Amino acid sequence: MANDITNEAKKRAILLTEVSAETYAAIRKVCAQKKPAETALADIVEKMTQYVKPKVSVQVLRDWVRQRVQLENETVGQYIAALKELSRDCKFDNVDETVKDQFLNGIRDRNIKVALFRKENLTLATAATIATAYEAADRSVDEIKTPERGERKDPSEDSNEVNRLGS
Repeated sequence: MANDITNEAKKRAILLTEVSAETYAAIRKVCAQKKPAETALADIVEKMTQYVKPKVSVQVLRDWVRQRVQLENETVGQYIAALKELSRDCKFDNVDETVKDQFLNGIRDRNIKVALFRKENLTLATAATIATAYEAADRSVDEIKTPERGERKDPSEDSNEVNRLGS
């Protein structure tokens, strides 16, 4: 409706008449020094953006990265992806290096951590490859141990069944 309108005053008037009462009350709150109808449209948009989604400081974002540890059922890949997502707006000089450091700090599996600490010149990609391999090996061993996934029986039990059938 307002896409073809170029006059800022008309755009502001349309915005102020089309929003809900709740949104209009918020606009009045953020434009406290002037009436919304007297405030530039760009100022309304900027103030409402800050009101709805306040900007978080880089230091807070970085702290969130440094506090993030691997969750109980989170895979290595999921954990690295979460760290990368948290790091997106942190303005780190070297995101991969920071993610790698926090990955090493927050990974739950002690065996993986030890294996990674032994590696010289470790990169995030190498850490991910090694940790994923350890994780896959652990899953494979768990599958072998789990009876519902077809755990192998003791071969002597099979021979007893054959012997009983022959008797």
